[in-house]
Order: sequence, then C-alpha cells, then structure tokens
Amino acid sequence: LTASASSSPVINATLVEEPEVVVAERMLLSEKKKMMIIGVVIFVVVIVAVVIILVLFLDTKRDDETAVVPETRRPTMAPTFDNRPTLQIVQERGSIRCGSAENGTTRALFFQDLCRAVAAVVLGGDES
Repeated sequence: LTASASSSPVINATLVEEPEVVVAERMLLSEKKKMMIIGVVIFVVVIVAVVIILVLFLDTKRDDETAVVPETRRPTMAPTFDNRPTLQIVQERGSIRCGSAENGTTRALFFQDLCRAVAAVVLGGDES
C-alpha cells in the first residue's frame, strides 16, 4: 500500500495460485438448521446435567437439616431448631417464658397477667 501526497492510495495485489488453498463453500439453509439444532441440543444437555448435579448436592444438605436436635432447657447463644410444634415444646418444658421491657408500669402488670392467663390455659395452672 503506497500513497503519494496528492493522489489516492494505490493498492498492489498479487494473485497466488496454490493447489493447497481451500475455497469456502456456501452452506445450504438445511445445513444451517442442522447446526443450530445440534447447538441447542448440546446446550439443553449441559443445562440438564447442571440441574441434576445441583439437585443431588442440595439433597444431601436437606438430609443434614432433618437430623434430630437434642432438646435443651438452658438458653443458648446460637439459635436451635426444634421441628416439634411450639405447644408441645412449652407443655414438655412446663413453663412459659414471658418478659417485658417496662417494669412497674400498668402495661407491665397487664403483660404479667396475660402471661399467667396463657399459662393457665396451656399448662393447666397459673403458677407455671
């Protein structure tokens, strides 16, 4: 490629005739469709394989979560999971844990009375 200051660029090209040069052929429309279908099938197979692997991995995690957790009566720093109904847990413990941030006010007394009423119904006595 050469260019002079006043004229347009001049392009020199040389024709090479070699028997090793392969000429690209046009693909028919049906061949393009086949290639596209093959690509889609491969994509779907990969997605299905990933989903199956994830399901198998997550299924092992689910087995760990259903393990029986021992019941504790002492409060713990970390939350514990007990899959039993709350009513059953409270009845087995034999007491209801109630608390109020307001001490000595009418509202605090109301919460104490409410807690005693719930304990009487749930546990069968107001002293629990």
